[in-house]
Amino acid sequence: MAAPSSLASSRLAAAAPAPQHHHHQNHQLRLGCSRRRAQRLVAMAGSGKFFVGGNWKCNGTKESISKLVSDLNAATLESDVDVVVAPPFIYIDQVKSSLTDRIEVSAQNTWIGKGGAFTGEISAEQLVDIGCQWVILGHSERRHVIGEDDQFIGKKAAYALSQNLKVMACIGELL
Repeated sequence: MAAPSSLASSRLAAAAPAPQHHHHQNHQLRLGCSRRRAQRLVAMAGSGKFFVGGNWKCNGTKESISKLVSDLNAATLESDVDVVVAPPFIYIDQVKSSLTDRIEVSAQNTWIGKGGAFTGEISAEQLVDIGCQWVILGHSERRHVIGEDDQFIGKKAAYALSQNLKVMACIGELL
């Protein structure tokens, strides 16, 4: 096994509940992702910085999000910590326009490919167009309630990476 795959496996092992489970997840993610994209994903994961990601899920109003952004802007952040927040899609523009550049913004989901007749979905191209740099994929509720499987999520991740989005892959969590 090549070094990038070993590194990816060890990182996935830390997040997964059981060794056989992480192996299955890693296998599925490799199916939808070229070796070059997988190496880029591993390189991003190995920055050596502490990473804090905040997924706001389906919560907030314009008022409450303004307050939260104000609090985040006033916070002291250590230089060795990367911070990314994921507001509901309809608030991404509001958050991006008022949040300090020190904190990056993520979408909570993206579609599996280029846009089209997919009501309610958001394409990777649309996310890039509004300046979004990240996307979270593989949420437990999308797996367990909506029925997205590893292969589908792997394809979404591969497409998002091909559009130069950074991907936070949720692996092994329960709702």
